[in-house]
Formats: sequence, structure tokens, C-alpha cells
Amino acid sequence: MKTFDKQPIDGILGLAFPTIAVDGVTPPFFNAVEQGLVDQPIFTVFLEHVGGSPFNVNADLDQDNVYGGVYTYGGLDTTNCGPVLAYQPLSSATYYQFKVNARASTNLYSSFILILFQLDGVASNTYSSNKGWQAISDTGTSLLAAPTSIASSIAQANGATVSNSGNKIEIFFL
Repeated sequence: MKTFDKQPIDGILGLAFPTIAVDGVTPPFFNAVEQGLVDQPIFTVFLEHVGGSPFNVNADLDQDNVYGGVYTYGGLDTTNCGPVLAYQPLSSATYYQFKVNARASTNLYSSFILILFQLDGVASNTYSSNKGWQAISDTGTSLLAAPTSIASSIAQANGATVSNSGNKIEIFFL
């Protein structure tokens, strides 16, 4: 892929549903499930920031044998991710899309942030929804789509730079 030709990465690991896979190829994880190579048809993703950003020219990326996360196929990673508190059914079989319920702004921290990011001390007292909203958990993109007040709270809690641009905000972690 041209997108990755100058980056210190090889590409994106295909965890997408077969319905959106490039060229109709069966993604590796679905292939492993079909062949009975995994104990359970689930995977766990633990993301951890190590070192600098590959998009920051001043970053120290020369870190051998330093791992930035773990993918666990066929089971739960209880070492890094802790116990599963609840399962949320997917609302779309095209993406890992699910409904987030938030009855009041005081519940927002536990209803949204912990499910996706497990960030400490991030909360927003300005957004509330009686109906909830749809969210997508996607390890193949750096995009985070959220209501402006939520995205701003995440950025502020992590010392990021925020830039307003039309109907969206851009958050830079450098």
C-alpha cells in the first residue's frame, strides 16, 4: 500500500468483517476461526504507546525489543485488559459497531470512555443522550469519531493540541 511506503510499519492487520474486506478475501482471523485454529471466535486488543510517534520527525523510534501492545486471538487477554465487565452486541456486521448507552452526563465516563479507551480521569459534563449513540471500535484507523465535547475531553486529558476545522475537531498527539 502506498500509504505505508515511508512509515516504519508494514500495513494494517486484517480484522475486518469479510463483507468489507479488500478484494473479497477472507480476513486472517475469520480464516483461523473457520479452520478451528482458535479456541473461541473472539480476539482482544491491548494498545500501549511506546516511544515517539512515527509522524513526528523528532521522535525516537529506534527502540528494539519494545512492544507497543498485544493481540490475543481466540480468547481474552486478562493480563493486560482485565476482566470483561459486559458484552455489547454488535449493531452492524460490517464494522465493529455497537450502541453506547448514556442516560445522563454523570454516567458518560463509565458508559463511553471506559468501554473504548480505559482512560483515567476523562469525563465530560456537557454531553448527554437519552437514546445513546453508535460507536465503532476500529484498530485499523487512527480516527476517533465522537461528539465534540467527548473528543475535547479526551484531548484535554492527554495534553493534545486541538484545532477546530469546520464541523470537526482535529486532535494532535505529538
